[in-house]
Amino acid sequence: MYTVSALYFLRSLGIVDFPLFGLVTSGSEGAVSMAWYSSKQQKIFLMERNLQLYDISDPLQVYEFSVVLLRIAEHGQKLKVKLQEMLSKIDERSKIKTFKHWSNLAQPKEL
Repeated sequence: MYTVSALYFLRSLGIVDFPLFGLVTSGSEGAVSMAWYSSKQQKIFLMERNLQLYDISDPLQVYEFSVVLLRIAEHGQKLKVKLQEMLSKIDERSKIKTFKHWSNLAQPKEL
């Protein structure tokens, strides 16, 4: 599941206890799932039960689904801010530390 991969990536950047959303689909029906990495319990939690199904062949459900997507977009802005903060910290650390070159050409020179 792509959501789990994204959570492990965010954890490697230091962003934990922050929910991510995914879309599970089958034909014209879909549901929004949610997952997060718990720093307290050191594991990922997936919310895949009792999800609201949306059938995009029904105009009313398309409207309801679009409202949910707007809320998720607002949540995404918070994630964007967190990512920018963490990436700036990583950039600062990379200027202080020297890193080894791991390309095939650089390895024989260091050995």
